[in-house]
Amino acid sequence: RGGRLMGIAGIRSGIKAVLDATPGINEALAYPPDSVSAVPAAWVGDARATVQMGQLEVWTWTLPVTVVVARKAVYAMEQTATDALLDDVMTEIRQNFTLNGTTYGLNVTELRQGTVTVGGTECVGFTLTLVVKEKSATTLEG
Repeated sequence: RGGRLMGIAGIRSGIKAVLDATPGINEALAYPPDSVSAVPAAWVGDARATVQMGQLEVWTWTLPVTVVVARKAVYAMEQTATDALLDDVMTEIRQNFTLNGTTYGLNVTELRQGTVTVGGTECVGFTLTLVVKEKSATTLEG
């Protein structure tokens, strides 16, 4: 922390490792898939960032993490399974808050449960919005 920035590839890799460590997730990906084969599956979606330049270069990344539990068939049963997996994912996020000391925190700011369409297949799951902040001591030159 405070030195070199981890960057988006490193953040994706760190979040993927958190998802890999979550009991019950069969497939964890750093990028969105074209289709899902092994469910439950999880992936990191498209990133956005705001950047503050100055004595410290501060990057605030916003990334969705989507978890699909099952293909949609019996919605109430699949939602029950989604609830349990959400608790497991949150436990892993809390235990890996700094992504091994490389960021200033992996914060969950929003949750949306429901259906997710992947490659034309309707699945049941949830999407968490994660905010990750990085800071680096930077000397601006010009």
